[in-house]
Amino acid sequence: MNMEQLIKITQHKGKIAVSAKELFIAIDFKGNNFTKFCTRYITKNEYAVEGIDYQCVVLQEAMPNGGIKLIKDYIVTLEFAKKISMMVHTEVGDNVRDYFLAFEEKAKHQSSLSLIIPTSEELLL
Repeated sequence: MNMEQLIKITQHKGKIAVSAKELFIAIDFKGNNFTKFCTRYITKNEYAVEGIDYQCVVLQEAMPNGGIKLIKDYIVTLEFAKKISMMVHTEVGDNVRDYFLAFEEKAKHQSSLSLIIPTSEELLL
């Protein structure tokens, strides 16, 4: 499996990070909606610190009628995303964690992370 196919890994404020929404989709968390997932694993997680482990962002999505829809997401550090992946206690969660570990191994062999991943700001353009 190609690393870019599972979840986009970016840089955000100097840290390697992922979108919580993409993490939620990749984990295939059944029985919960995205808001409940974020509350349980991110914002109400006693081990998570806003501004260090995650940051809330509001994205704009163009609508077919020409309007703009505001979408709430969280930028989650790769370290915290690995923890969330383990917390769900599923095989898919383990696979997502392995995906992150494989990415880190690949990144160790690159001379610069900026050569292999865009910043979160670049993805928002």
